[in-house]
Amino acid sequence: MKRISLLHLSLLAFLCAIMAACGSDNKKSTSGPSSDQPVKAVLTLSTAVNGALPADTIITGYDLMLGLPDGVTVKSSSPPETDPDVVVASNMAAGLSITGVYSASTGDTSGKLRILVASANGLSAGAFSTVTCDIAAGASPAVSDFELPLSFSAVGYNTKTDTTVSLDGYLTLTADVHIE
Repeated sequence: MKRISLLHLSLLAFLCAIMAACGSDNKKSTSGPSSDQPVKAVLTLSTAVNGALPADTIITGYDLMLGLPDGVTVKSSSPPETDPDVVVASNMAAGLSITGVYSASTGDTSGKLRILVASANGLSAGAFSTVTCDIAAGASPAVSDFELPLSFSAVGYNTKTDTTVSLDGYLTLTADVHIE
């Protein structure tokens, strides 16, 4: 009986030693951003119709400008155009022509992102794009720091008169900002 008890005791001591070795030393890692530091902001852009569009008119494009707070940038390997994964068409707007043009902040001027959306076949009001922004180390922007939008215009095509029409005032742009 003593041999089994000693064997069990030895095994228990061995397991305790292994478990202690796997424990934490309660030190924070400095190799990456802390969980308190936001690293990106994701904006979901949507439009809504105010009342109704003019008869026989489809939406064919948007031109908008967003103001970015200090410490917020977007990837732009070939300035001023953004990288392909920065301004992405949403499911509703898949297959559209969508382009982001970035102006970095300089001195007293904050960064800006212009987004151009075009569709010959027309698009519906609703979510049309997500924008992924990077947040610099040490920056802590609030949702209210984003200037959404600085400008917004919409154009349409009247299928009856075969003309391009301004839809300014017929559509409202909204941006849902999620800081991660």
